[in-house]
Amino acid sequence: MTVVGFISHKYMDNYDFEKIFENGDRYFAIILESCLDFFPKDKKKFFSKIYAISDKLCSDGPLVKFGYEEIKRIVTKEMTLNFKEEPFSLICIDEINISLIGRLRDELGIPGPSESLTSKFQDKLIMKKALENTGVRIPKYENFSKEKIENAALDYYCYLTNVFGLPFVLKPRAYAGSFGVFIVNNVDDFMGFLSKQIYCTLEYEVEEFIDGNLYHTDIVLKDGKVIFIETCQYTYPNHLFAKGKIIASLVLQENEDLKKKLDAHAILAVETLGKVNGTYHVEQFVNANGNIFFLEAAVRPAGISIAYMYEEMYGINLFTLDLASKLGRDISFHRIPNLYCLQASVPYQHPFLEKINKQSFKSKISRLWISNPIKSDQKSSSIVDIAAKFLLSSDQYADINFDFHSLL
Repeated sequence: MTVVGFISHKYMDNYDFEKIFENGDRYFAIILESCLDFFPKDKKKFFSKIYAISDKLCSDGPLVKFGYEEIKRIVTKEMTLNFKEEPFSLICIDEINISLIGRLRDELGIPGPSESLTSKFQDKLIMKKALENTGVRIPKYENFSKEKIENAALDYYCYLTNVFGLPFVLKPRAYAGSFGVFIVNNVDDFMGFLSKQIYCTLEYEVEEFIDGNLYHTDIVLKDGKVIFIETCQYTYPNHLFAKGKIIASLVLQENEDLKKKLDAHAILAVETLGKVNGTYHVEQFVNANGNIFFLEAAVRPAGISIAYMYEEMYGINLFTLDLASKLGRDISFHRIPNLYCLQASVPYQHPFLEKINKQSFKSKISRLWISNPIKSDQKSSSIVDIAAKFLLSSDQYADINFDFHSLL
C-alpha cells in the first residue's frame, strides 16, 4: 500500500490510474476551491479525499502558488491517519510549486526530491550555476539588479548591452510558460519593461539571446536509467505565442544525428542537476553553427498537448509513466513502429482559427479541441490562453514534416 498526495489541480485527465492503482493504495488531492467542479469525474473514484483550499490562501497571478502553511496542515493530517508505516509520496507537476513541495518533504521527512534539488529545476539562476564547467553549454547569464535600476537605469542598460549585446533576454528566475519574458532589442524595449514593474514582484535574470531553432527533449528516469526519451523541434519559442504564433512540436526521427546530440546533451544536463525518478522536460537551442545551448529543464512532464502526442505514439501518457516511475512500479509500453506525430497550440489572434476545419493536411488530425466561444477581439497573453489544440499523425515522416513547416 502507498499513500500518494497530488498537490495540483492540473492535468488530472492525463493520468490513467487503472494502470497504476493497486489494492490498498490511498490517493488524496489538494486543489483550488475554484477548480473543484472541474476535477475529472471519472478520476474521483481513485481518491479517498479531495481537499479544496481557498484561492485566497494562494498567491494570485498567471500561475497560482499554494500557501505553504495550508498545504503543510493538510499533508500533516494525512500523515497521522494511521499511515505512518506506509510509503508516502507527494506528486506535484506545477512548476511554480515544485520547490515548495521539496521544502515540505524536507520538513516532514517525506521521501522524494528535496528543496535544494527541486530549486535547481525551478530557479533558472541556480540551474545555470549548477551547470557551469560541466560540459553542458549554457548561454551567458547573470542576476537582474534592482539596485542598479534604481540608481541609474540607462547606465545599467549600457552595461547589459556591453555584456550581452543586442538583443538580450529578461526572464523571471522561477516561473514557467514564458510568463514575463521580454526580448530587449533597444533602449525603448528596456524602458518599457521597467515601466511594467514586473521585476518588483518577480526575481529576474538576464540571459544571452540565442538565435536558432528551439527543441525540447522529454526524459523519464527510473532507478537511474533512461526508460523514455524523445526530442522534438518547436515551431517557435513559447513567448511568441502571445505575438500570434502557433506553437507546435514535431518528433524527430530516431536516426537523426541532431536528435542523438540533443538527447546526449539533455541527459548530461539532467544527470548533472541531480537525477531522481520521474520525468524531465529539457529545452535547448541549436544555432546556425550547429552549437547546442541548454535553455532550461523542468522536473515534470511537459504541458499543453505534448503528453497526448507521446500517448499517440506509445499507448501510454507521459503523466502515467511519470507516476509509475516515481512510485517505483513497472509498466510496459513500446513505441508504435512507423508512426510520427506533432502537436500544436493556436492563439486566439491567429487567422488559422477561421479555417482550421477546412485546413488540408497531408497527415491525419487525430485530436482537435477548439475553445468555445471564441471572441473576435480576444488575444492570447501567454501559452495558457489557447484557442485550439490539435494532434497530427502519419506513417510518412515527409508528410508530417511538411505539415509542421506549413505552420511556420
